[in-house]
Amino acid sequence: MNTRILYLISNMRVSNGVTSVIMNYVRNLQGDDFQLDFISLYNRESPYIEEIKGKGCNLWVLPIRKEKIDFIDSYKMMSTILKTGNYDIVHSHLTGKYSVMLMKLAKHYHVPCRVLHSHNPRDMHNIKNMLRSLVYDNLNVHLSNFYIACSESAGKSIFKKKKFTVIKNTIEIEKYLYSSEARIRGRKELGISRDIIVIGTVCRQTYQKNPYFLVDIFDEFHKLKPDSVLIWIGTGELMNSIQEYVNKKELNQYIQFIGNRSDMKEMYSSMDIFLLPSKYEGLGIVLLEAQTCGLLSFTSTEVPEDVKITDHLYQISLKESPNLWAKKMNDLYENHKNLNRTHNIREIEQKGYSTKDNQELYLYYKQIMNETIR
Repeated sequence: MNTRILYLISNMRVSNGVTSVIMNYVRNLQGDDFQLDFISLYNRESPYIEEIKGKGCNLWVLPIRKEKIDFIDSYKMMSTILKTGNYDIVHSHLTGKYSVMLMKLAKHYHVPCRVLHSHNPRDMHNIKNMLRSLVYDNLNVHLSNFYIACSESAGKSIFKKKKFTVIKNTIEIEKYLYSSEARIRGRKELGISRDIIVIGTVCRQTYQKNPYFLVDIFDEFHKLKPDSVLIWIGTGELMNSIQEYVNKKELNQYIQFIGNRSDMKEMYSSMDIFLLPSKYEGLGIVLLEAQTCGLLSFTSTEVPEDVKITDHLYQISLKESPNLWAKKMNDLYENHKNLNRTHNIREIEQKGYSTKDNQELYLYYKQIMNETIR
């Protein structure tokens, strides 16, 4: 008999790193041993939706009223799903109030395995987020009985002294391997000539990703290399503010905001440098993708060292100035112009980040099911 699993996620967008990780596991898990279903907070267009439905998965989106998630109707929906779904495992990839709601209902309906998955450290950047994190994170931990994290730092931040298991975020390597043909296609679509230096980022415009600092770094780099552009993949709540900031700096002709994309081989192959100066990350899945594509990559020292899987990722302190970031990027770029971008597949596979070779989640589900049966 299939093990029935219900996931809670934010949305099904391709550019959502957590969703991409989940999809990598779904492709390996859904079948004879597992039935996987999803509850999503938000309805976002995505090719993943058709894919999961084609595999026999169910997808529910929480009801909206007056442009906000309706709390009462969401409670009723979750209650019905759990009452009738006969789930063995509820696996939440969120830590907010709707995860609390789901875990409380799962406990009420005697779901034996309630798994809380930490993908990020606690968000403590202002009092409102600090209070929200302290309340909801603690409630989620209390209502769950199994704990997963994508890194040691993400786990310790949320679970404190609770025992948790680190399960690597994996990627489908073939989707991100560098291709000269993909580089030509990508640059042609973006209208970028072959002699231009392309800095790329894949992130939401949100506090966590440090978007204003990212613009400042590019501003300084562009002064050193006027033949450079920045392509920004992703959307976010600070999008309009960031675009105004870019205009204010008179960089709008050098920065392309290209939204959410599914052709990531072309996008990564088009880049020369990858930049992600985050304030914090649980791991930083896009940094794995960028390294898989052989990119010279730069991130902050606030990102866990676990993400460094090649010798071409460099971490710089956020205490350093944008000018220093730009100079280091420029110096290393000059030293790596002839970087072989196709030599690092074995490193990624050996470190366990290839979805094809990683069975950690499958084995974990089997283990916790055996524990609850005993």
